[in-house]
Formats: sequence, structure tokens, C-alpha cells
Amino acid sequence: MNECKISIIIPIYNKEKYLDKCLQSILSQSFKDYEVICVDDGSTDLSLTILNEYADENSKFKVFSKTNEGPGSTRNYGLKKANGEYVLFLDADDYINNDTLDSLYNTAHNNNSDLVLFNATEHYKNKTNDRIYHIHVDENTDLENFTFDYNNNINLVMNGYHIVCTKLHRLDFIKEHKLKFSNSGEFEDVLFHIKSMIYAKRVSYNPKKFYQYNRKNEDSRQNNSIKTDKSFVLFDIYEEVYKFLQKENLFNKLEINYYKFVINESLNIYNSIKEEYKEELFNKIKNKFTQMNLDDNRINRLPITQQTFYTSILKSENTDFMKRNILFEKTKRNSKLFLLKLKNKII
Repeated sequence: MNECKISIIIPIYNKEKYLDKCLQSILSQSFKDYEVICVDDGSTDLSLTILNEYADENSKFKVFSKTNEGPGSTRNYGLKKANGEYVLFLDADDYINNDTLDSLYNTAHNNNSDLVLFNATEHYKNKTNDRIYHIHVDENTDLENFTFDYNNNINLVMNGYHIVCTKLHRLDFIKEHKLKFSNSGEFEDVLFHIKSMIYAKRVSYNPKKFYQYNRKNEDSRQNNSIKTDKSFVLFDIYEEVYKFLQKENLFNKLEINYYKFVINESLNIYNSIKEEYKEELFNKIKNKFTQMNLDDNRINRLPITQQTFYTSILKSENTDFMKRNILFEKTKRNSKLFLLKLKNKII
């Protein structure tokens, strides 16, 4: 028997600057049947003190403290302590809208959902950016009473964004499929996301932008890890995802999606990483792409940007050569488009 309707799991490591806004956004919810599982991951600032103050004033806040092991291990710890019917993951430097829990629970409860997907807004210093799930449904679809599985939206498995904070998960679903976060320290939620999207039989979608990402925090783990060799753990994750798809006999079905996933994530890291790590990353990407060994048919099924990146990596000896090859590929592509437009006008 669940003790409450929603468990909110928050991993915390040195977030004293942002905790109040995060926790106040929970206290401001119109929905009150929740618990807050706060897991301090060995903070060295005042985070634990702030958490204990909230717990002293409100019994809904349950505070746990552990040695520093990273967000994956911390979320797994939180899952063991959760007593809710559903689980919402919230990062300590982010916050949620006042109607988030009420609206999401209604969607989940009405549809007996394994997962409810919802949208987010990213807040940067000088701009905002909406993060939207692209759910392809008829415009007349009543989303309040609509469920699907990954077969209806196959791109969501590996080519949506691989984060757990914009999904409400049914706790029994997590337990049934023994879903756990990786202890890799980075990209710990990628495989969790992929498994949950594949295993979920009843996925719902609430199109509101409930989650507010704080991208102004330049010291955040996410902002910094992608710029260093810590991001190289992604190559281990590629292998884990490949083995999982083979084990579930799904690789043939999701093959192109897997290649898109690998190429797109590699491109994102390549564009973000510091110059001092770029050559080593280039060699890792080239080894991975060589191993993939895509034929022309598979390459042509990729988006143009991914085609260009994939072929340029394989043609290049190093990063300097690659820059030239990418420029050449873009020039060639633009010339083809120009000739096509010219031909159409003539015709």
C-alpha cells in the first residue's frame, strides 16, 4: 500500500544557492499528497543544514545523507526510500510550476500510466529555450485520455532527450523492471530512459511546460562534464545500450535509431568539449564509427548533419583534416541544393 500519491526524489550535492527556490516550488503545489525524498550526496556546503531545516518544519520532507557517489547512486538510494504511487525526479538547482503535481497525477491516474511525459523550459542568462517532446498525434486527440507505447513514437526511445526529470514514473513499474541508474557519474540516466521507454506499455503525454531547468548555474555538473574527458564515459554507455537492445532482440528494429543516437551524442560532445581533449575524443569517435561501418543505404537514412559528421570523421586523419572535410561536405551539399533550385526554376 502506497503511503502517498507522489514521491519527489531530489539528489543534492552542494546546491545551497538554489535549494530554497527548488523546495519552495514544492511547498507551493496545489496538490498536497506527496513526500519529498531529499538525498544529500556528501555536500560540503550548507545544503544539508538547509534540508534539515525544511524537514524540521514539514514532515513531508525526509532527509537522508550518504557519502559522495554521484547522482545515479543517489537517485537509486532515493528510490529505495520512496513510498509513493508515482515518482518525480527533481534536480536541486531546478524548480517546478505550482500546478505540476496536480496536473500530472490526474493524467497518470486517469490513464493508469506507466509514464507521463511533459515539457520543460531551460533558463539561460540571456534567453530561454523550450524542451518539447514531439508526440505525433492527430490534432483532435484528447491527450487527457490518450496512451501509447514506443511503437507509436519510435524516435522517443533514443532520439528524444534522455533525461528523467520530465517524466512521471509509476513506482511499481520501476520495481517490476528493476530499473536503476548507472553509477557512471555522467549520463547516468540515458539507459534508464531507454529501458523505461521500451518497457512502458501505457505512456501518456501532458503538453504543459512544468519543469524549469536552471542553465544559469555555470558550475553545474552537466555544464562542466560535457567539456572534459569525463564525457568519454559515453562510449561505455553506447556499448551498454547496444548490448541491451541485442538482449531484448530489438537491435534490428531500432538499428537506425541507435546509429542516430550514437552520432548525435558524439557530435554534441565534440562541439562542446575543450580543445585540449578534442583530439583524443576524435580518435574515440573515429574508432566507434569505424566499428559501426555503415553502408550507403544506412548513411542516407540519417539526417544531413549526422551524415556530414559521420563521413567527415571517417575521412579525416585528425581534427584539422576533419574541419576541412566538414566544410567541403557543407559546400558540396549547398551546391547541390542550389543546382536543384535552379533546375526547378528553369523547369
